[in-house]
Amino acid sequence: MHHLVIGGTGFIGGHLVEHLVERGGQVRVLARRAERPTWLPARAELIQGDVSDPATVAAAAEGADLVYVATPLPRAEPNERAALTVLDVTLRGLVAACQRARVSRLVYVSGVDVYGPNLPGRPVDESFPPAPATAAARLRVAAEAILRSAAGRLPVVIVRPVTVFGPRDEHLTRPLLDAYACPPGPSLVGGGRARLSLVYVRDVARALALAARHPYAIGETLNASGCSTTWRAFIATVCAELGVPTPRPGLPYPLAMLLDRWLPPRPGPLSTAQVGRTRVYTDARLAQLLNYHPAYDLLEAVHETVVWYRRATRFPVPAPAGQPSVAHLPS
Repeated sequence: MHHLVIGGTGFIGGHLVEHLVERGGQVRVLARRAERPTWLPARAELIQGDVSDPATVAAAAEGADLVYVATPLPRAEPNERAALTVLDVTLRGLVAACQRARVSRLVYVSGVDVYGPNLPGRPVDESFPPAPATAAARLRVAAEAILRSAAGRLPVVIVRPVTVFGPRDEHLTRPLLDAYACPPGPSLVGGGRARLSLVYVRDVARALALAARHPYAIGETLNASGCSTTWRAFIATVCAELGVPTPRPGLPYPLAMLLDRWLPPRPGPLSTAQVGRTRVYTDARLAQLLNYHPAYDLLEAVHETVVWYRRATRFPVPAPAGQPSVAHLPS
């Protein structure tokens, strides 16, 4: 099976490339930079180019059976309308190139930010109407609509991962570990009681590969999750692996939000709204249609992530003194 991963040197795309190579696939990566990352498997072919260049995309898609789009969206600032135009032209050109190359399926990596911040108390499924509140989320909704309009000409699957963490993530994972590796880490708004959905990046890669080959996935839009937990449980697991104390409870959420309105928010990897409000999603449809189940639980995923962090960080991280890793504690 021949795969083309657009954005295959990024966080999610990179782990997808590793997963596909491990499964014996022939993988081609389209990336903007010519530098080959040290972690990129030797069997993966790297092509430098931009997804907005039709000729480059056509050449990269030649001979591909499956195409995955995990590339970042166009920058929405300062002109969101111009970014939308770039997105429209880019995706329509990509669809046309895939058609000419007789690609059998395109898998697009979207995100649950399309649902917006105002969610019900129950887990959110794919029937919940999009209500994007940010420019990036609005572009994501537009990208999904463009690709759905091409469904009659090219089989398309849209996958919406929840909050993703894991090795090589510079957006959430490394800043979060940096913040808690040197105690005292940031306190948790509302005591960290708000719930969230998390997914380990290697499980996202598995979900994308499954969506690319499963016959029931065609035309579907699917959430991809791993576990539902609280912020306190997540951060406590991280701190246990780092060998540092769990942070103290913070201000109640309403008071913290009120202070944010009057004072500059305290710098850190997590915003008050992010930690203080419950946002839980369900991937029951992914499990039902494709028989998808996460391979990693929270302890295993955090353990692997901290192992990577210890190797990658620029300053020493203390190891738990005289205690086994929480990932290896008896159940």
